[in-house]
Amino acid sequence: MNAKTITLTDAQIKAVSLNSHIKANRLSMLPDLSQAVGVSPPILDPAQMTVLTAALRPLNTADIAVLLANDGLMRLQLSLRGETGVLLGRSDDSNQMLPSSEGDLATMVMAYLAQGGEPRKRAAALNLSQNAFLLLLAAADAYKMHYLADLLNHTVADPVLTVGALEQAITAAYENTDLRWLLPFALFRSENVPQLDVKSALSELAEVGLVEAGGVVLTEEGSLFIDDLMYRKVIVDISSLYGQDAALAHSHVMFIRTEATLWAVHYGDQDAAVLSLTIDEACELMVSLLIQKDEPADRSEPQAVQNERHAATKTATINCVHCEQQLEPGAKFCIYCGTPVPLPAAPEAVIFCQYCGAKLAPGNHFCTQCGKPTD
Repeated sequence: MNAKTITLTDAQIKAVSLNSHIKANRLSMLPDLSQAVGVSPPILDPAQMTVLTAALRPLNTADIAVLLANDGLMRLQLSLRGETGVLLGRSDDSNQMLPSSEGDLATMVMAYLAQGGEPRKRAAALNLSQNAFLLLLAAADAYKMHYLADLLNHTVADPVLTVGALEQAITAAYENTDLRWLLPFALFRSENVPQLDVKSALSELAEVGLVEAGGVVLTEEGSLFIDDLMYRKVIVDISSLYGQDAALAHSHVMFIRTEATLWAVHYGDQDAAVLSLTIDEACELMVSLLIQKDEPADRSEPQAVQNERHAATKTATINCVHCEQQLEPGAKFCIYCGTPVPLPAAPEAVIFCQYCGAKLAPGNHFCTQCGKPTD
């Protein structure tokens, strides 16, 4: 294992947490340590203690899945606190923590998305319900199933999109969960997989000009889009969680790299904005998903207290700087025109003790909680 990797059991992390008074917050991806058997705390140097603090008290976490062109699958979990980031892994009751910044992660992921050269930027942007977007993925899977069947049977026939073919692709996604296909990969994070409404989705796709009205025949624009999706190379799915206005906020983006195009799908509560991006734009969007917000509450804070704090806050509305449409709080891109939302002004820097995680007063040279030097 890499020499920089820190490996600690659940019991060791619990011992360090109790000894240093660093409580896990609501964002921590580390397991519940309440059942861990007590042991003596291991001796950690300041750098290792900073990494563990980032894992216990992150300001942003990201769950990242990468489907490679060769159908290999990688799953990464990243915790961020200030300038410290840590990739987390787990085996039995051991936790592996590898220091890794958001810049390191973005560079690695963008290297996969950049394979094949700079993608072609397409002007069109789609604003769809999640129902319609998922059906679009089902259509791409259905066409690819038809294409592969022709290869196996040594036949050549123009693929025809039918309701039956769509339902077959949807059934395969729900039952087989083969993540090498587009629809299963898009659904695998859902705890309650939504039941797709084929009729309403087709109607919506007709409204945006991807299928002909009253049927399932693709328009020329729809055919170009489906043909592009069929030849996907790499898919990256990033689900980010962070504290905002005394509550937990969530951002979810999926990148789909095809032979010619790089698509970004920004998920809302019930909608999906599909944009074509350059590599630089995709990197900027990915880093924006990892921006750290407020200090989350401790895991042990009573829910009633959390609710009271949340009710006392008001979330300001924002408008797109280009089209002036009102956007949802926390939006990174306008779902109407695709313009990036300007980042808020950086807050005044807050410094925390690298040993115990306590907030430090400006100018103090020693922590008032544990007495360790702050320099």
